[in-house]
Amino acid sequence: MDWFNIARTSAPYQEFVYSNLGWLQLNTNPKAATEAFRQAAQLVPAKRGVFYGLGMSLLFQARMDVAIEALALEVARDPIVLTSTRRLK
Repeated sequence: MDWFNIARTSAPYQEFVYSNLGWLQLNTNPKAATEAFRQAAQLVPAKRGVFYGLGMSLLFQARMDVAIEALALEVARDPIVLTSTRRLK
């Protein structure tokens, strides 16, 4: 995790840092993951899986209304998510 914090400091406009940081924090700190995914979505809104991660982090916090919005946006941008048998990330 420390390496991602160093990367975030040295390259604050790289979506890669934020989305991966979000996935790393998802199970242990969903609030921090939400912020990381939000930052990633601001940098590259069309990146596949970012809104899925954001939705999952919001679900972990029981914030159903905004979680559904984020997941719906992911499905609207990448409809294969509905029928794919493989998981994102």
